[in-house]
Amino acid sequence: DQIVEGEVVRIADFGAFIDIMGIDGLLPISEISWQRIKHPSDILSFGQKVQVKILNIDTDLNRISLSLKRMEENPWVSVEGEFQEGQIIKGTVNKITTFGAFVNIYPGVEALLPVAEMSDSHINPFEVLSVGQEIEVLIKRFSPQERRIGLSLKDVKKAQ
Repeated sequence: DQIVEGEVVRIADFGAFIDIMGIDGLLPISEISWQRIKHPSDILSFGQKVQVKILNIDTDLNRISLSLKRMEENPWVSVEGEFQEGQIIKGTVNKITTFGAFVNIYPGVEALLPVAEMSDSHINPFEVLSVGQEIEVLIKRFSPQERRIGLSLKDVKKAQ
């Protein structure tokens, strides 16, 4: 688990190339952040200096695999003792889709609030929620090992 400093020399949809002492290492999009990101450019910029962890060195192919997110503790390990099913918590809406909303409940941890859990009546999630909105939700399903947390908005009202 060697840590090195490198410079972002290229950004692609699938990740970024980091120059480490003249060798390009690949930082895949899945190793950039513990949170879901749309594109590496959301976090990285050309010429940026970064501290990364070397995951693998393939001398035959002259390839180095890197990780930025592993420079920080896995937030899913932290939430294991922090939350439980049935608990009411506050979160911030990160993204809204036709099937539900992604809610940030802990730094680096998103949970899903399905449309069916927003209201007993049929609703349009884009009309009920907005990105950046802070909401109170109930943890309906808590499985940090699978990195899945299911939330309910309608059950908060019933629990109070």
